[in-house]
Amino acid sequence: MRELTKGRGYAMWLAFQFEHYRPNKPVPEYSGTTTLDKNGRRVWTGKLKRASDRSFHAPLRWRKPQRIFTNSMSDLFHIKVPDGTRREVFDIIDQCPRHTFQMLTKRPENYAWMLKAIGRDRVPDNLWLGCTIEGGPDIIDPHTRRPVTDRLDMMREVDARVRWISFEPLIGPVGKVDLSGIHWAVIGGESGKHARRVDPAWVDDLIWQCRKQGVAVFFKQWGRREFNPDPSDPTIKDSAGGCQVHGQIIREFPSSPTPMAAGTSAQITPISGPSTAYDSESKIDAALSAGRITKRQAAAYRAWITMRAHRGAGRSQS
Repeated sequence: MRELTKGRGYAMWLAFQFEHYRPNKPVPEYSGTTTLDKNGRRVWTGKLKRASDRSFHAPLRWRKPQRIFTNSMSDLFHIKVPDGTRREVFDIIDQCPRHTFQMLTKRPENYAWMLKAIGRDRVPDNLWLGCTIEGGPDIIDPHTRRPVTDRLDMMREVDARVRWISFEPLIGPVGKVDLSGIHWAVIGGESGKHARRVDPAWVDDLIWQCRKQGVAVFFKQWGRREFNPDPSDPTIKDSAGGCQVHGQIIREFPSSPTPMAAGTSAQITPISGPSTAYDSESKIDAALSAGRITKRQAAAYRAWITMRAHRGAGRSQS
């Protein structure tokens, strides 16, 4: 068992950069939120600051429908966030039905009671509610002292149209998980100077489980160039390390017109379909014989082909 490192990630790094390395372009929202500890490492101070009114209310000004990730640098369900701030966020979401909002937390245990505190039994239909799971049951949440995989059960208790899991940063094997009631899975390796290496087998296993359980998959990145198992990946252009998985870009979103109850599977809309690398049984067999893919990877690709065939048959019958 190992405890998840508190506050390690790009948000803290970026907040530190905003405060300490941009003296000519200060960002007041991050002032005083980070510092250096006695070992010279960046750490949070525990101080929370609200975004500026201009940033906070920006979705109200955007006329064109957008998909908005509301808190890439924050956690709205942190215990120190005032109820008034949460109420204001949800009021803005209510006023913008044209947009789709995505919200993420590492504290799903707070969802139910914090929503109740602002007078809500469920979240707006245009809000996708998610939580982060960084690995398997051997990784302990520092807040709850429970395995991070227990967050899945907490998510299933939330009344939301779309529930999603961010397996990013993926710092360990997740193991076998029950994804019933989950509609979207984002997978990605850790990035940055001190990033921990993601094992391609962990990624393959998660994609395979999502395929088996009907969950839309979005593979974001390997994290660093040297973490990518395919050095010839044409998407390796920056520090994110590329995003192909066995020659494919897997970036899907759930697309369901009605709320989905726990235990149901999501409808899947592929954003970038599979390449022709492994889109037939013969190609999969050849790759397996040549040692380019493992048996588990082959099973994942076969599941993908089967799922695609079923979707095609369903459309032809309608």
